[in-house]
Amino acid sequence: MIAVGANVSRGSWFAVRIEGSVARRADARLFPNLSLLVDSWGDASQILLGMPIGLPDAEQPTRQVDHEARRLLRPLRANTVFPVPSRAAIDAFRSGEARSYQALSKTNQLEVHRKLSRQSAGMVRKIAEVDELLTRDPALHDKVREAHREICFWGLNHAQPMSYPKARTEGVAERLDVIGQYIPWARTFFEKVERQFGGRVPQAVITDALGTALTAVPAHPLLGDLLSIPTQPQRDARGLRMEMVYRLPRV
Repeated sequence: MIAVGANVSRGSWFAVRIEGSVARRADARLFPNLSLLVDSWGDASQILLGMPIGLPDAEQPTRQVDHEARRLLRPLRANTVFPVPSRAAIDAFRSGEARSYQALSKTNQLEVHRKLSRQSAGMVRKIAEVDELLTRDPALHDKVREAHREICFWGLNHAQPMSYPKARTEGVAERLDVIGQYIPWARTFFEKVERQFGGRVPQAVITDALGTALTAVPAHPLLGDLLSIPTQPQRDARGLRMEMVYRLPRV
């Protein structure tokens, strides 16, 4: 079984692939777009993305999953869960009707009655990419799922949020320590990937993708089944689940 975790890095997708048992080989690659990632590594049983899937609209102006994720990550990491742009904002971006921050924020406000933050607006291009792929190919809905990095680490860390921001030196070390409880080669792999990409991928993105890929591993002896918040996710207007997946240690 093959597991993939991917996060955005400077406009590309940085992905980690774990093959078979976690004692076996892992690989890392940068992909310019999600379609190429899925085409190249489509043999994976699970591809988890650190990007929202399932969009709010006038009928469902909020995503329950975001509220639940913030509750679980309080008090330290709740601010890492950004409001997700609306369906109208994503569609307007895709059509070219709204490309500036001001236009996107106005479109968002008209549909769900709130402006976009700069952070949320910065995710629009990649959210649109994910949404387009999954709308075009419903067969991918069970394979390609949303996995927020901090919820992944919350689960791996026995339902406790990380203490440090991911970009701080302490945050990178803390996350590697958590991953190392499940895959003994985590730090060696991290250092190898750093050398491989020569600083083109930030340390925090490497740990995020590795933690997300670990969450995607289907039969880790120390981890339970793949779970989601909420347990009964909403579905958006196109049938996409609004959820975040995670795993907890076996008890």
